[in-house]
Amino acid sequence: MTMSARSATVTRAAEVETVSTFDRRRRKARVPVPKFLLACGVAYSLSYVIANDVVAASRYDGYNRVDQAISELSAKGASPKPSLVAMLPVWTALMIGSGCTRS
Repeated sequence: MTMSARSATVTRAAEVETVSTFDRRRRKARVPVPKFLLACGVAYSLSYVIANDVVAASRYDGYNRVDQAISELSAKGASPKPSLVAMLPVWTALMIGSGCTRS
């Protein structure tokens, strides 16, 4: 093998290694996005159920989970309404986070 052929082979091998390293990095960068979206969806669901069904329902005197709608917990004058209103920005951020997609 001549000196120029050997140099061309080494250069080609270096290019292949560079491209393969770039591809691996790019693939690894894509993995956290779906996990983040999934985490936002799960966090939203859990926090909504806990805040409404556990915390707010326990603060509303006489509330019956079977006979009354969950919207009564945030009705005008209901005692748990301020805590539910405080959770709205958190829920909004989690819903946006779970619904964002990359194109």
